[in-house]
Amino acid sequence: MISRRLLPASVLLPLLLGACSASQGTTEEQASGPAEKDPPGVAQALSLGGQLEEDSESSAYDRAIGCAVAFRVTAVAIAPLTSGSNSREVRALEAGARAFARRARSAEGAQGRDVPEDIDAQVAESDEGDKADQARKTLACARLLE
Repeated sequence: MISRRLLPASVLLPLLLGACSASQGTTEEQASGPAEKDPPGVAQALSLGGQLEEDSESSAYDRAIGCAVAFRVTAVAIAPLTSGSNSREVRALEAGARAFARRARSAEGAQGRDVPEDIDAQVAESDEGDKADQARKTLACARLLE
């Protein structure tokens, strides 16, 4: 299991906040629009401290793969914001991805499946996706490592 020292919130949170805000593209003009009441559940969806949404039909294997993917995508996204792919933050995120890959290998339903191949396939699919969602998922998954 990964110790708290590898994924310090004080290191990851500012970077993930930067990644979230950079990918959202929200300007002050957009944010200062007319005050409207958000529909129920929006605050939870936007919360960085939210819980990992678990699909009742997903297996422990699928959840572990999803977390490994989130860590890898976030590591790639923040590398340019740090000192590169060998930065302390990126190494910590990669350690999180490895921890979830190990969980996937030992999870029920992993028999006959290729963990690295499944992770790579989902990373390729998520390249087009919302980086802010991946960063939020990474934070939720990091809570599972504590």
